[in-house]
Amino acid sequence: QTYIFKMSLFRSERMGYYNLVIPRESAWSIMNLLGELSAIQFEDLNTADSVLTRPFTNQIKRCEEVEIKLKTIETEMKKYNREVKLCKDNSQFLKELRSFLTNRNKAEQNFFEEVESLVDDKLKLLTEQTKTLDNLTCKFNEIVQYKHVLLNTKDYIGFSGMSIAEGEVKGASDNLEEGPQFQSTVRLSYLAGSIDSAEAPRFKRMIFRISRGNTWTILKDIDPITDEKGEIKDQIIDPLTGELQKKSVFLIVYQGGAADTLRSKLNRIADSFGAQKFGIPENQETFNKKLDELERQTLEAQNLKRITREQIDQILDYFVDAKITNEMCSFIEELRLFTLKAVSYTHLRAHETGRNLVCRLLL
Repeated sequence: QTYIFKMSLFRSERMGYYNLVIPRESAWSIMNLLGELSAIQFEDLNTADSVLTRPFTNQIKRCEEVEIKLKTIETEMKKYNREVKLCKDNSQFLKELRSFLTNRNKAEQNFFEEVESLVDDKLKLLTEQTKTLDNLTCKFNEIVQYKHVLLNTKDYIGFSGMSIAEGEVKGASDNLEEGPQFQSTVRLSYLAGSIDSAEAPRFKRMIFRISRGNTWTILKDIDPITDEKGEIKDQIIDPLTGELQKKSVFLIVYQGGAADTLRSKLNRIADSFGAQKFGIPENQETFNKKLDELERQTLEAQNLKRITREQIDQILDYFVDAKITNEMCSFIEELRLFTLKAVSYTHLRAHETGRNLVCRLLL
């Protein structure tokens, strides 16, 4: 069969046109040597075939999937401040890679299967641990906010001579340091929770407008608590960005019951602002028990976060130090370059028909 190819006008030197017949079992080694010449242009013998029906299509897809997984791991390394050392000398890397593969006493072409399995296992474990850490962070943030809601509202809601159940307050409070004193015949309800500090002023104005001034609203910023060593122990961290979040506690007292229209409106407003709502215990005893429980949950969540973070650090540290070359670059970069080489090799194999390869060689 005769193949006719047109070559670009932009070529540096005179080239010869050759047809190569390569045994499949020797293809990897021969293509390695030919690639290092940097003087060959391979021709595609399957231009009329669909991309999906070409030979080695599945292998190309596997290589590309490994590239994507390596990119995902590299993104996590940068997120957790792990240094990724890039390779500055590709020629030297290829020499050391060849030496590494030769010393393994295994078929060089099988190394990709090992890389594929390694990357898949590490990424799966990393994804599980990061997801667990995100869930623990969200749970920890919720516990911290609930604790601050109780601490910041206890001075405004008294338990003496009053009953608090399902968000309703009946009777008078002697501990309301701010706001009016209510008669025992007035039926009051409350809404308590936390909201982003940046949205707090607009939230308060909206509450005032909807209720027509018939609510008593308190807003207090959540100040972080420090331990004996002066370290902040209950920071609220966004699990997606890792940035510190500033939250404010709100307490809304209004006249009405559980079926009141105003209650429904206030809840819808709180939901539209992304506020988290929490219930307040009905008496002093359960209030203190709830605080103790939240403190215990905070310590447990901190320990679980620490253990999970150590697991993530261990996985990411595995990809920092070089394992193929002599400290030329990070292991994640070594795997990326090897995968890139495997992709190139497989693309060239997709150009062949049977065992035939057509190429132009610089004379």
